[in-house]
Amino acid sequence: MQRQLLITLVTAAALNAADYVSYVPLPGNVPSCNGPGKPMDLCGTAVLDPNGIPLNPYWREQSNSLAIAPDVEKLCDNFRPRPLGCTDWKYDIDAVRPFTLLGIIHGVERIWHPHKLHGHVNWGAATYEGKLGFVDYEAGFVVRDHDYNLALDLSGSRRGLSPANLDSPLNGRLALEFKASEVIDRFKVNTWWSTLKDTVDRESSRLGLKTGDYPKTKDLVARALKATVIGLMGIDAEHVQTELHPVWGMAIQLSQSHWAVFARNWGGEGNLSGRQHYLELEKLCFLLREKGVAEFRLYDEKGNAVTPQQHPADGGVVVEIPLGPAKDRPIVYGEITLR
Repeated sequence: MQRQLLITLVTAAALNAADYVSYVPLPGNVPSCNGPGKPMDLCGTAVLDPNGIPLNPYWREQSNSLAIAPDVEKLCDNFRPRPLGCTDWKYDIDAVRPFTLLGIIHGVERIWHPHKLHGHVNWGAATYEGKLGFVDYEAGFVVRDHDYNLALDLSGSRRGLSPANLDSPLNGRLALEFKASEVIDRFKVNTWWSTLKDTVDRESSRLGLKTGDYPKTKDLVARALKATVIGLMGIDAEHVQTELHPVWGMAIQLSQSHWAVFARNWGGEGNLSGRQHYLELEKLCFLLREKGVAEFRLYDEKGNAVTPQQHPADGGVVVEIPLGPAKDRPIVYGEITLR
């Protein structure tokens, strides 16, 4: 028995050390919300962004009104049993690993809540446009996952949201998350992102005893006109909120002709997950909704300049940022100005 226990522990340690990966394909189209289907199918108006990713999709349950936020926990029966009966979408579940500290804590919690899912239910890649806001930064030690938490106001629409998105601190906005060490901590050249990181760091509690209210960071982000955000859309089952997590790309319009941008095709979902999520694209495109010719101050992780392709499109300019294979963990960041 002792030998079997040792084998189990060694196997668990190996599994937790492994680089688990899920590959996120492009859906190819956006199903119509008018056809047959289930309430938590992701659907829309057949509009795709320049990457072929659904733009501003919503739940089939919202087909009669985007003013409602479907009770996803009830419709999906607390995300058990599986397969889920609330959707025909090819969803993916990424849960906390059992032999991590959080996995052990949640394992004990299952004694009282045996059906609770500690993780994420992911529908697929999605792009949303709206007004960006800052929420907080998960600073500190032990069970803090060092995620930047932001939110996107969808012009008052509740498309894709769940009831938890209506409560504080999201207040009717879509949740956005990315891990600092995967994204902003890797940026070496001074850009707008450096200002964001420095402001967050000055307002953070490193002991993790208080996340802080981040008034200066919120003011900095709130000055932006609007943003386009690309990420893995799903439900954080712990908080039952809709989110883009990980965020793969952001184009933040700082003024009429100036954007702060980052792009990647990989990322994790924090402590309540066990995998990296690779987007099956080797470039990421943004539609900048202004006329002009783009000038770039974009860099890779080593600080090398990156020059994207650009071409005019209806309503603005499409910028194609080269990345390469997701397994190489590429990231490009910086600023774009239209002249």
